[in-house]
Amino acid sequence: MISAEERIQNELKYMLSLSLTRKLYEAGKLTKKQCQRLNRKNAEALGCEEIPFE
Repeated sequence: MISAEERIQNELKYMLSLSLTRKLYEAGKLTKKQCQRLNRKNAEALGCEEIPFE
């Protein structure tokens, strides 16, 4: 079991990665499908609940 501090750090990392993914999508660097996959994998890797990429 992870500590509350580690869980919060993981959630912040996930939110940062989601923000960066959205910026890359808006800039046309990634497709929507690539972004959805990255988002899902990041959520799994960090143990966070996935926020849908739209």
